[in-house]
Amino acid sequence: MQKAIDVFRLVRNKLFRSNFLRNLFIYSSGALFLKGISFFLIPLYTKVLAPAEYGFLELLNTLITVLSILFSFGLAQAVYVEYYHLNPAKRKEMVATVIGTYSLLGFPLFLLSGFALFYFDYLLFEQPVSFLIALLTIASSFLLFYQNLFFSILQISKKALNLTLNKLFLGLLTAGLNIYLVYYLRLGVTGILFSNCSLLLLSLVYPLFLFIKKIRPDFSNFTLGKSLHYIRTGLPFIISSLSYWVLSGVDRWLIGFILGERSVGLFSVAYKFSSVYEPLLIAPVLGVYTPYIFERFANNNFKQHKTRMTLAVSGLFVLLAFLSYILAKTFIDRSYYGSLVLIPFLVGSFAFYFLAQLISSPILFLKKSKALVVNIITSGLLNVLLNVIFLKHFGLIGAGMAALFSNFAWFLLSTAQSSYILRQKRQVS
Repeated sequence: MQKAIDVFRLVRNKLFRSNFLRNLFIYSSGALFLKGISFFLIPLYTKVLAPAEYGFLELLNTLITVLSILFSFGLAQAVYVEYYHLNPAKRKEMVATVIGTYSLLGFPLFLLSGFALFYFDYLLFEQPVSFLIALLTIASSFLLFYQNLFFSILQISKKALNLTLNKLFLGLLTAGLNIYLVYYLRLGVTGILFSNCSLLLLSLVYPLFLFIKKIRPDFSNFTLGKSLHYIRTGLPFIISSLSYWVLSGVDRWLIGFILGERSVGLFSVAYKFSSVYEPLLIAPVLGVYTPYIFERFANNNFKQHKTRMTLAVSGLFVLLAFLSYILAKTFIDRSYYGSLVLIPFLVGSFAFYFLAQLISSPILFLKKSKALVVNIITSGLLNVLLNVIFLKHFGLIGAGMAALFSNFAWFLLSTAQSSYILRQKRQVS
């Protein structure tokens, strides 16, 4: 027994001596906890909300996502890009400029969007959008930028524990408030939106305190030239973010237009049980694999063993598809059983998404970013086309088929691009 304890201590000390591995462990633990909360809330939502109500909620959430992408001008990502090129004083100036730019440009755009959502809701939804729901939707979308910016700064400054503790605290409050508002008070979609918006606002109290105390913003240095510089830096990220949304989120709107909000609710539940592997498995593995493979590439070793990688990931995700199906059938209300048939298709789509990320490593290392953008845009457009065709001919299962085939296309494009770029490199060498 003592030998086992000594071995454990040795492994622990070896692993956590590295800041990278320690931060990876902290991030993964936080993701596991937050996803656990999400799973805890799914049975609550499916018990209290009818599929049509859940579909309405998901359409509002996708609207929040799209508006936050469009009207944030990629400024949070610009901070990520510029951060390490600036000294501490310039970093503070950059954060103040970015916040000022977003606040001045974003507020009127979100205000106009709120009026449009309230007065033209019949163009997007089957049911009317109340003034309160419109207000909560737009407010959440507007405030999301500030939270994302704060989390980005914590991440790039390697404050892994601070970031994770913030998320865990908000996750616990979200669970508690949702249970009270949705289960006990039966406020439905309004209760969920109110809970999320309130906690989003609460999450900004601590960043606001740090902003005033640490950065001490001096907006006298705020200039149009600086604002335009950060907007130009962030614009490409809007394109890539929207392209990924077209690949992974536009299907809900197409389902809503063609099949109705009830089908959106069924699809969204299946998607939640399938997407759980992105933060729990895909992101942590990529976080470890990328620096490892980049180091090999730097030594001019570009072997990736694509065939073995593909077989291993495919086999693993077949098992995970079966596990997700069992979990979903155990947790969700019977009125949502129509979503179960979608799970194998959606889990399979995440397998090909994972493989596309792994195989794209040489493209990323050699800075062929245009190839990456072309691949995701092509796959996103294919997803739209296949959804339009398949939803009309196969019903809701067509959305699962479209997700699987479009991500498979992304995997094929990434494989072809990676092979072509490496072949070119060998010819030059």
